[in-house]
Amino acid sequence: MSRSATNLSRRLAVVAFAVFLTSGMAAAHEGATGVVAQRMDVMKQMGQHMKALGAMLTGKTAFDQETAQRLAETMHQHANM
Repeated sequence: MSRSATNLSRRLAVVAFAVFLTSGMAAAHEGATGVVAQRMDVMKQMGQHMKALGAMLTGKTAFDQETAQRLAETMHQHANM
């Protein structure tokens, strides 16, 4: 087997392993309940808030002070859970 074929085989094995791990983690999160599900929901919401704030700060959307303040306050409340 040539050196490039060996490298390709290794890369494919790494990618296959990564897909295997990722699919297992996704399946484990689907059945989350209670505090785990609550924390997952909070993290998703915080991610959406950060995305909106980031878009405002980089000029991709217009800066709205009221919206920015509301998002920041909500994130602060979640951080204190």
